[in-house]
Amino acid sequence: TAETKALVAKAAEAAKAHLDFPAFKLENKIDISIAKDYATSETEKLSIYLVDETSAEEFGHMAFEDSPPEKELTILKARMIFPDGSFIDPKPEEGAYDLKLARRLQSVKFLGAKAGCLIQLEKKTTGLGGHAIPFLDEREIVQDETPSDSTVVTVTIPLDLKVDFKVYNSSAKAEPGSSTPYAKTTIFNFGAVPAYEPLPNDPPAMDCIARLEISSLASWDEFTSWANRITANNNTVDEPTKKIV
Repeated sequence: TAETKALVAKAAEAAKAHLDFPAFKLENKIDISIAKDYATSETEKLSIYLVDETSAEEFGHMAFEDSPPEKELTILKARMIFPDGSFIDPKPEEGAYDLKLARRLQSVKFLGAKAGCLIQLEKKTTGLGGHAIPFLDEREIVQDETPSDSTVVTVTIPLDLKVDFKVYNSSAKAEPGSSTPYAKTTIFNFGAVPAYEPLPNDPPAMDCIARLEISSLASWDEFTSWANRITANNNTVDEPTKKIV
C-alpha cells in the first residue's frame, strides 16, 4: 500500500545514520498506566528497521516470557513490511508453560526477514499491584544495544496517587500531558537514544543506561519500617508451634 511504502522508505532514509549497526529503532513508544492499587498496564509500540542481513537472526524470531497472573504479556500486533511495501502479519505462537519457574513463553516469527524490512510490534504487559511488597517500584529501561531515533515514555496515574519519577543517564525531563478529573499524564521524551556499547572494565550496566524509575516510596526509611515490621520476631517460635514440637 501507499502507507507501507512510505513507512519503509522513511526508515530506509533514516538508516543512513545507522550503517554501523545491524538494526535501529525508528520509533519506540511506551505508555504506562498505574492504578491506585499499583496494578500496572504497559503498552509498547516498536518499529525496528533491519539494516543488514545479520539483523534477521536476532529480530526474525522474537521471543518473550511472562509469569501469569502476576505479569501477563499480550502481543497486540505484529507486522513486517518488505522493501517493496508488501507486508505480512504473523500470528504469535504460544510455547510451553514452565510450572517450576512459573513462566510462559511466546514468540513471533517474521518469515523472510532480511535487510530493508521494517518490523512493527505492539505488545501489552499487565502486572498485579502489591503482590510482593505494598509499594510501587517500576523500572523502565529505554536503552539497549540497538539505537533508537525516537523514544517516548508516557505515564498515567490517578490524581490522588503520589509517586516520584527519576531519570538516569538521560536529559529527558518530566513534561505534563493530558489530564482528566481522575488521572494525570506525565511525558518523558528521551528523543534519540544511542546504542549501549559497553567496554571492558566499564561500570555495571545499570550505572550507564538510560532508564526511568517510578516509586511510591517517600524514603528508604519507609521501606525499612515495613521490613522491620514484617520480620519482627521471625527468629522466635510462637506458642502454637511450641505445643506441636
